[in-house]
Amino acid sequence: MAWFVPFYCDEMSREVTLEAYNISRDIDGKRILNNVSVTIRPREFIAVIGPSGAGKSTLMKSLNGFAPATSGTILMNGIDLYSHFDDFRTVIGYVPQDDIVHKQITVEKALYYSALLRVPQMKKDEIHEKIYAILERLEIERRADARIKVLSGGERKRVNIGVELISDPLMLFMDEPTSGLDYGSIIKIMDLCREIADEGRSIFMVSHPLERFELLSFLCVLTKGGRLACFAPPFEVMDYFGVKKFLEIFLKLKQGTPEEWEARFRQSDLFQNYVASRLSQRVG
Repeated sequence: MAWFVPFYCDEMSREVTLEAYNISRDIDGKRILNNVSVTIRPREFIAVIGPSGAGKSTLMKSLNGFAPATSGTILMNGIDLYSHFDDFRTVIGYVPQDDIVHKQITVEKALYYSALLRVPQMKKDEIHEKIYAILERLEIERRADARIKVLSGGERKRVNIGVELISDPLMLFMDEPTSGLDYGSIIKIMDLCREIADEGRSIFMVSHPLERFELLSFLCVLTKGGRLACFAPPFEVMDYFGVKKFLEIFLKLKQGTPEEWEARFRQSDLFQNYVASRLSQRVG
């Protein structure tokens, strides 16, 4: 089937870059996301971490347009995301923390109905070919005829990812896709995300304790109040916080106020190298 090329995509590469400029979000008069700027490019696998109340899911939903920021600007290939959301929606995939598939139907039917809704121009034989290619990719092709309700947690999560992959999104946002899974399932999900990104897509994932963080392109660290405490490749993040173990970052964040961590990062070389210089327009 021929690729559909949206007006905002490069016709040859079919790639998109997202740039967020000082986005904030207020709810009931309380600021839960504060002046965050980041860039997401093709082939990048990015995870956001932080303590409870740091605005991780809020950041993700602001970036993907499902809960627009109160202030700031988000551009996709230089075009305002919120003003053209209906156009961008076709290339944005979103896997929420809770299952998005009906538990009484089979795995194959879940992907089939998704294809009918999201890619109505696909022919029936093309749909089945696409479904089994995705199931093989997700390593659950042998579960095609199984009902969702009998799958393991890891298998269900992969079905949820498959539902989003059916429409070939260029940017895939995931809310804690490894939450509650066993170690083996976590590794499979992380490896899968890295492979998907390597194919030209972008992955932005909300996470808590993170396995295989060395697979990430960037690690985004938020602190209380939705303030950006760091954004850099994972090992540079660990050096920045002066820790040897990933989980020690959370302890470090308790040693200063959110305002102090935000100010320190904005004055650092990491901010210049991985935030300011990656944006096409100047950000303070």
